[in-house]
Amino acid sequence: MSESEGHGKELVRTTAVYSFGTLFTQVISFLLLPLYTRYLGPEDYGNLSLLFVYSTALGLLTEFGLVSGMMRFVPTATSLEKKQLLSCIFWFFVSVGSLVLLTVWEFASVFQQWLVPSAPIDSNWILLATGTAVLNPLARGLLKTLQIRKQAFAFVGTSFLQFLTSVTVTVYLVVWVEMGVEGVLLGQLSGQALLAIRSLVIHVPFMATRPTRSAFDRLMSFSLPLIPANLAALIIALSDRFFLERLATLEEVGIYAVADKMATVLQVLLVSTFGNAWHQFVFTRQTDPRLPATFREASRVYGVLFLTAITLFSLFVPDLLRIATTEEFVRGYRLVPLLCIAPLVQGWVLFAYDGIHLSGRTGVIPKILGSGMVANLILNAVLIPEYGMYGAAVATALSMLGIAFGAYWATVERYPVQYPIHLWGKVGTLSALTLAVFLAIDPVDPLESVGFRVVLAGLYSAAVWNVEGVGRQVVAALSTHVFSRFR
Repeated sequence: MSESEGHGKELVRTTAVYSFGTLFTQVISFLLLPLYTRYLGPEDYGNLSLLFVYSTALGLLTEFGLVSGMMRFVPTATSLEKKQLLSCIFWFFVSVGSLVLLTVWEFASVFQQWLVPSAPIDSNWILLATGTAVLNPLARGLLKTLQIRKQAFAFVGTSFLQFLTSVTVTVYLVVWVEMGVEGVLLGQLSGQALLAIRSLVIHVPFMATRPTRSAFDRLMSFSLPLIPANLAALIIALSDRFFLERLATLEEVGIYAVADKMATVLQVLLVSTFGNAWHQFVFTRQTDPRLPATFREASRVYGVLFLTAITLFSLFVPDLLRIATTEEFVRGYRLVPLLCIAPLVQGWVLFAYDGIHLSGRTGVIPKILGSGMVANLILNAVLIPEYGMYGAAVATALSMLGIAFGAYWATVERYPVQYPIHLWGKVGTLSALTLAVFLAIDPVDPLESVGFRVVLAGLYSAAVWNVEGVGRQVVAALSTHVFSRFR
């Protein structure tokens, strides 16, 4: 067995493990949605969305990008260096998290007025959301430790235990105790606390080692640039809702939100699952001389599969919308192809950013995302007043494409890989043409529309199959890895 085949088998195996865990939790989440909507009204959901944004942003700030630094340095460190690095990381999490929690505890009413001066948000809700945020770095540190140890099943099991704990506590408090928003927040906090406690138990032996200034400086030089980058990414993800709410109609906000939820399906199933496997693979094989070749081959297969998935998913998303929603939301299917560009770019930057991480020159990442954030804000402000939800989708697509180009030029300078740009361009052009024809000619009659889309899907699949023989190569590669497991 060649070394590249060994790399491929490992990626396929770990991706399959992560995919199973993610798919299972997503199915349960979908089944619980009607239950939650029965007990929480629109105003409660509005309050929760604000609190989740606050908790996510605060979690990013308290983490300081150190979890990424942990993945970058710990796998290749000596025994002593590993203890020093982990000691620095987890003492930092405990110290900063405690300081933030005490500060918010003392000034909860001030935070309440600053966050949402016009919304009826209780100060206790702020404290619960803060507790979830400051425990998040500890929980993520545990999961990254499992990835560094190549324990994919333990990672999935631990993630599912967190999810199950949160869901169980939330359902009990919301349905039986009728605690509403506070019940949801306590459910989130309980799952995070479970992982945080487990994380401290595992890492206490490392924390007994005295942190060193050299280890701390090494981590900070790598991780600090990731803080503004993460915040910029968060703003890009949320700015379209902010502008739509103020510059368009509430009906368009609802349709756009449902269409974006459909696009998120690909982000969860393709980006999150493969991303966990890819990060584990890359950072545990940093010194492998075959790693750049694996970057190229993995991006070749992943890129073609992702573009094909977006195209076929977009062709049949009207039927999914009819099944999952009411007829008034179905017209949002025209937004989905544009909104799918965001998860497509997120899939690409798995390769680009990991290459930059390996080079240690992370200062370019906030520049890329900062430029994308500025472009996104400007495009939203210009396009939404005139074109509403379609303008928001175009703004998101264009800003994400700008980030993709920026990430490409940055990574080829810092971690050179011969990415299959020409292949991506050909398959991407076929995808764009197929979806453009679909959106322009889609018949009004439902049966005619289904037949038209089936024909388009067949023509597209045949065309992709014959682009540089990629269809046969992808199928052969996947079948080799899958059937070898049975032998």
